Amino acid sequence: DYYDKHRKELMETLGDKYKIAGLQNGERVSKEEYYNKMFNSKIIMAPLGYGEMAPRDVETAMFGSVLVKPDMSYIDSKPFIYEDDETYIAVNYDWSNLEEKIDYVLSNYKELRQKLVWNMRERYRAEYEYSKIALHLYDVFKSLEEVEV
Repeated sequence: DYYDKHRKELMETLGDKYKIAGLQNGERVSKEEYYNKMFNSKIIMAPLGYGEMAPRDVETAMFGSVLVKPDMSYIDSKPFIYEDDETYIAVNYDWSNLEEKIDYVLSNYKELRQKLVWNMRERYRAEYEYSKIALHLYDVFKSLEEVEV
């Protein structure tokens, strides 16, 4: 139930104005169809589920779509790849500005797609580099009292 709440609110906010891909007759589509729909979508919505970050965020950049999801600016995490209007388009958690943001993306799609997809791919490559992850984990472990450096 927790996982679906934000998703259901998104679907209610979108209503019938936009062509959206969702469940078919209450059932999930195959993985192939899911990826095909993502590949053919201009915008991928990423409602929150069990957490703020999800594989769909990076899949969106892989498929060349614009990521739209609730504002991530309050997250303090490393690595962190989310920057509004640089790697994704942030919307209010309650979806109150969703229509405005969708219209913004569709009106500036070519430029936004090129910038956001490129930036997300580059940010992901840079921030998730093995040595950077290793150094981050080293810093985490060395800050623990039980660990000797």
